[in-house]
Amino acid sequence: MRKIVLFLICAGLHLHGNGQTVRFSKYHDVFGTGDNNGVRVEVMPQGYAFTSLHFCSPQSFAPCSALSVTDSLGEIIYSKWFGKIRIEGLRYHSADSTFLFWGDFQTQPLIEDWTVFLLKATYWGDTIWSVNINDPKMDFCRRTVELPDGSILLTSSYRWTNDAPAIVSKVDAEGNHLWTKYYDNGNAFEANDTQGIVPWENSSVMVCSRGIGVDTFDGNNYTAGVALFQLDYDGNVLWDSAYRIAAGTNYAVASLAKLPNGKLAVPSNDDRPGQNEGGAYILGIDEEKSIEWSIGFPYTWPDIIRMHTTLDSNLVGCGSAGLDLYGTWDAYPWLLKISAEGEVMWERFITYDLGNAVNDVLPTPDGGYIVVGNFRDPPSPAPNGQYYVWLLKLDGDGCLQLGCDSLKVTVPVSEPPVSQNSLIAVSPNPADATLTVSVGPIALGGQLRLFDVQGHLVSSISVNAETLAIPTQQLTGGLYWIQCLTPEGHILGTVKVSIQH
Repeated sequence: MRKIVLFLICAGLHLHGNGQTVRFSKYHDVFGTGDNNGVRVEVMPQGYAFTSLHFCSPQSFAPCSALSVTDSLGEIIYSKWFGKIRIEGLRYHSADSTFLFWGDFQTQPLIEDWTVFLLKATYWGDTIWSVNINDPKMDFCRRTVELPDGSILLTSSYRWTNDAPAIVSKVDAEGNHLWTKYYDNGNAFEANDTQGIVPWENSSVMVCSRGIGVDTFDGNNYTAGVALFQLDYDGNVLWDSAYRIAAGTNYAVASLAKLPNGKLAVPSNDDRPGQNEGGAYILGIDEEKSIEWSIGFPYTWPDIIRMHTTLDSNLVGCGSAGLDLYGTWDAYPWLLKISAEGEVMWERFITYDLGNAVNDVLPTPDGGYIVVGNFRDPPSPAPNGQYYVWLLKLDGDGCLQLGCDSLKVTVPVSEPPVSQNSLIAVSPNPADATLTVSVGPIALGGQLRLFDVQGHLVSSISVNAETLAIPTQQLTGGLYWIQCLTPEGHILGTVKVSIQH
């Protein structure tokens, strides 16, 4: 087995093309505050979408979230701000150009009382329906899976306690909450903090959570492992089991990925308080529900937070790991690819600053990977460092440049993108036959782009004056978006308009 390690020093734009694979490193100040954290990423037909958050109320540490949609080169088409909610996940539906978001929010400021939510939105982030689930025992929202009839199963964690049951809720296709159920494991472990959920055979799903119990081989030490549940679509338990990883450990399940031939992969991390050694494991579960293989990573405080199945039926994951790269210990963003047989295909450690993080990674149709996270510029210990959303597009080897075996890559810092505070005004709105668009002089030589409600480009107009009249009588009545770009391609603003005849 060959182990390939890449050290990346990245802070700005670095764009390459290799055949059909595009690679770039870009950052965005979505909130305009220098306080951004890229959370989740999604692949779309013509680009990507990512969610980000920042603390919109420093006094209560309440998070605010945003949705950003980009083109295939990572340039933002638009960003939509949401209120005081934390979006934990998103999924895009190409069939009807809609998004599904899930997450949680604080019910009362300054009190750790969280409500779980699901939200369906248009391509432009406008709400179609939303539902809140505020069961007194529920805490943070985790993962979802959509069923053939359009209903949704949602996993969440149990509030306040470690030795609590797993939780699954069901919402129908119109956003109505149907039920919330609690599950305890019949084996040597109790189960809590429900993390992964994937579709399974025979109209069922597989759910994973942390399995908790007392290790009889190690006195009364607190231990944890992996708990798996198979549920039908009504939430009935068809099968369950628990897997002990090691004596005297406390492993938190991080995710769940589906492999070919009825197999599963479960990453987990040792999260014992004050533990300076620990490690991370990935378990391969075969079709008989037995451990087929396991692979360990003996880093300090490793944390695999996301893992997905790749286009070639292997696994790609992301997180962070502590190790000594330059004579001193540090925690580095970590990307890794694992074969379906449990072999390390490659690992990448991204180095620029201690404040960097990667929070999600997904395979892309060209065989590469899209990664979202955040980085600080200037790096610590420089004062007044600002955090930007970091969007990375890597090739199939997890590289920004060809042949990155044990290669340290330096990427020059580029200027942040032009502020997306709107510099575009339209009137009348609603419009009938003609729409007047006013832009600033910075837009001269740029473009106006008109999109329909599903995000399709309807027309593009050159900006040759600060005021333009756009005929609209040929457009079907409804909602549209007008976007203004500078000659360099930076987005100055996106405005919603209504056409009524």
